[in-house]
Amino acid sequence: MFSSDRTRMLPLLCPTLIIGIVVGSVVTYAVLTSTRWIPTTAQLKTAGVDVYSDVACTVPVLQINWDLIGPSEAESFQAYIKNTLRYMQLVDFSEQDYTSEVAWMIDEAFRLIEGGFQYVCDFEDAKIFRKPK
Repeated sequence: MFSSDRTRMLPLLCPTLIIGIVVGSVVTYAVLTSTRWIPTTAQLKTAGVDVYSDVACTVPVLQINWDLIGPSEAESFQAYIKNTLRYMQLVDFSEQDYTSEVAWMIDEAFRLIEGGFQYVCDFEDAKIFRKPK
Protein backbone atom coordinates (compact mmCIF):
# COMPACT_ATOMS: atom_id res chain seq x y z
CA MET A 1 0.00 0.00 0.00
CA PHE A 2 2.81 2.38 0.82
CA SER A 3 4.67 1.74 -2.44
CA SER A 4 1.55 2.34 -4.54
CA ASP A 5 1.14 5.87 -3.03
CA ARG A 6 4.69 6.66 -4.04
CA THR A 7 4.11 5.49 -7.55
CA ARG A 8 1.00 7.63 -7.90
CA MET A 9 2.81 10.76 -6.63
CA LEU A 10 5.86 10.39 -8.88
CA PRO A 11 4.13 11.74 -12.02
CA LEU A 12 3.02 14.83 -10.01
CA LEU A 13 6.36 15.36 -8.35
CA CYS A 14 8.46 15.70 -11.52
CA PRO A 15 6.44 18.53 -13.17
CA THR A 16 6.17 20.36 -9.84
CA LEU A 17 9.92 20.12 -9.35
CA ILE A 18 10.62 21.33 -12.90
CA ILE A 19 8.22 24.28 -12.54
CA GLY A 20 9.84 25.23 -9.22
CA ILE A 21 13.34 25.19 -10.71
CA VAL A 22 12.25 27.27 -13.72
CA VAL A 23 10.42 29.86 -11.58
CA GLY A 24 13.32 30.06 -9.13
CA SER A 25 15.81 30.57 -11.97
CA VAL A 26 13.71 33.32 -13.57
CA VAL A 27 13.28 35.15 -10.26
CA THR A 28 17.01 34.88 -9.48
CA TYR A 29 17.94 36.19 -12.94
CA ALA A 30 15.47 39.09 -12.63
CA VAL A 31 16.83 40.13 -9.22
CA LEU A 32 20.47 39.95 -10.32
CA THR A 33 20.00 41.87 -13.57
CA SER A 34 17.38 44.45 -12.55
CA THR A 35 18.14 48.15 -12.80
CA ARG A 36 16.34 51.08 -11.32
CA TRP A 37 15.73 54.35 -13.10
CA ILE A 38 16.07 57.34 -10.82
CA PRO A 39 14.49 60.67 -11.72
CA THR A 40 17.10 63.39 -11.37
CA THR A 41 16.40 67.04 -10.67
CA ALA A 42 18.97 69.47 -9.30
CA GLN A 43 18.05 72.70 -7.53
CA LEU A 44 20.61 75.45 -8.15
CA LYS A 45 21.80 77.53 -5.23
CA THR A 46 24.51 80.03 -6.06
CA ALA A 47 26.36 82.76 -4.23
CA GLY A 48 27.67 85.72 -6.17
CA VAL A 49 26.78 84.28 -9.57
CA ASP A 50 23.60 83.77 -11.57
CA VAL A 51 23.04 80.88 -14.00
CA TYR A 52 21.24 81.41 -17.32
CA SER A 53 20.19 79.15 -20.17
CA ASP A 54 20.85 81.69 -22.96
CA VAL A 55 23.88 83.67 -24.09
CA ALA A 56 22.21 87.02 -23.38
CA CYS A 57 21.71 85.98 -19.72
CA THR A 58 17.99 86.75 -19.75
CA VAL A 59 16.45 83.34 -18.88
CA PRO A 60 17.54 82.27 -15.38
CA VAL A 61 17.97 78.59 -14.55
CA LEU A 62 16.59 77.64 -11.14
CA GLN A 63 16.69 73.88 -11.52
CA ILE A 64 18.05 71.30 -13.94
CA ASN A 65 15.87 68.32 -14.82
CA TRP A 66 17.63 65.43 -16.56
CA ASP A 67 14.48 63.27 -16.63
CA LEU A 68 15.53 59.66 -16.19
CA ILE A 69 19.15 58.57 -16.20
CA GLY A 70 20.00 54.91 -16.12
CA PRO A 71 23.12 53.29 -14.66
CA SER A 72 26.32 54.18 -16.55
CA GLU A 73 24.52 56.93 -18.51
CA ALA A 74 25.56 60.56 -18.67
CA GLU A 75 23.67 63.74 -19.43
CA SER A 76 25.01 67.22 -20.15
CA PHE A 77 23.51 70.67 -19.70
CA GLN A 78 24.81 73.92 -21.15
CA ALA A 79 24.54 77.00 -18.95
CA TYR A 80 25.95 80.51 -18.85
CA ILE A 81 27.28 81.94 -15.60
CA LYS A 82 27.23 85.66 -14.82
CA ASN A 83 29.21 87.15 -11.95
CA THR A 84 26.91 89.36 -9.84
CA LEU A 85 29.30 90.35 -7.07
CA ARG A 86 30.03 94.03 -6.61
CA TYR A 87 33.52 94.86 -5.45
CA MET A 88 34.28 98.08 -3.67
CA GLN A 89 37.64 99.18 -2.47
CA LEU A 90 37.97 102.36 -0.50
CA VAL A 91 41.23 104.16 -1.14
CA ASP A 92 42.38 107.15 0.84
CA PHE A 93 44.70 109.21 -1.35
CA SER A 94 45.26 111.93 1.21
CA GLU A 95 48.64 111.89 2.81
CA GLN A 96 48.69 111.49 6.52
CA ASP A 97 51.60 111.54 8.91
CA TYR A 98 51.90 108.87 11.56
CA THR A 99 53.79 108.47 14.77
CA SER A 100 55.27 104.97 14.91
CA GLU A 101 56.26 102.89 17.93
CA VAL A 102 57.76 99.42 18.39
CA ALA A 103 56.73 97.03 21.16
CA TRP A 104 59.11 94.29 22.20
CA MET A 105 57.20 93.13 25.28
CA ILE A 106 53.49 92.52 25.87
CA ASP A 107 53.18 95.29 28.46
CA GLU A 108 54.58 97.76 25.88
CA ALA A 109 51.95 96.59 23.34
CA PHE A 110 49.16 97.12 25.92
CA ARG A 111 50.44 100.61 26.68
CA LEU A 112 50.53 101.53 22.98
CA ILE A 113 47.02 100.20 22.28
CA GLU A 114 45.65 102.08 25.29
CA GLY A 115 47.42 105.18 23.98
CA GLY A 116 45.48 105.00 20.68
CA PHE A 117 48.09 103.27 18.55
CA GLN A 118 47.01 100.83 15.84
CA TYR A 119 48.79 97.52 15.20
CA VAL A 120 50.47 97.43 11.75
CA CYS A 121 52.59 94.27 11.49
CA ASP A 122 55.28 92.06 13.01
CA PHE A 123 58.93 92.52 12.20
CA GLU A 124 61.23 89.84 13.55
CA ASP A 125 60.23 89.66 17.26
CA ALA A 126 58.78 93.18 17.41
CA LYS A 127 55.26 94.51 16.91
CA ILE A 128 54.96 97.76 14.99
CA PHE A 129 52.21 100.26 15.83
CA ARG A 130 51.17 103.60 14.38
CA LYS A 131 48.94 106.55 15.31
CA PRO A 132 47.93 109.55 13.18
CA LYS A 133 49.67 112.76 14.23
